[in-house]
Amino acid sequence: MNTSFLKRGDCNSGDESSEKWRAKQTDEVQTLETIKMGEKRKRQQKLQNVPQIPCIRVPPSASGTSLLKDLTQGQQRYFYSIMRIYSPRPQWEALQTRYIHRLLQEQLLGYITQQEALAYAAVLRDSTKRASAKAAPQRTIPQRASGMTRTRPTALPVSAVAVGPRAQSMGL
Repeated sequence: MNTSFLKRGDCNSGDESSEKWRAKQTDEVQTLETIKMGEKRKRQQKLQNVPQIPCIRVPPSASGTSLLKDLTQGQQRYFYSIMRIYSPRPQWEALQTRYIHRLLQEQLLGYITQQEALAYAAVLRDSTKRASAKAAPQRTIPQRASGMTRTRPTALPVSAVAVGPRAQSMGL
């Protein structure tokens, strides 16, 4: 066994110089830790004024999906944030709002009547309901076994949707 490192006065030797060296090193480490603790307190005080970033909460309905089921909580939050960013719902709602505003503008300009604007808005509302019903998971509701199934008429009969004066002048 090579014992040459013990003869140089390192920490493992038992002489006084090594004890002084060890004490000096310990004092320096404690001093550095004290300085670091002070810096840490200063940093913490500075961070108290910074607004907190809200934590992304994954709803239980989303965390149970096959995409997120086997991921850790951090991975679920990250992936869910991406899913929220790329969700088409806000764009769809903005498009609907633009359409309604455009209908109102055309009505104010006299291109369509109020009844026509209401009819177009009703068609939009009904199509939105149908689309959301398709997108939402179907609940298990027993269907009627009899042959008496209801069929919905279309939102507006073709005769109810009148063509505006501008479209008539264009020959539509």
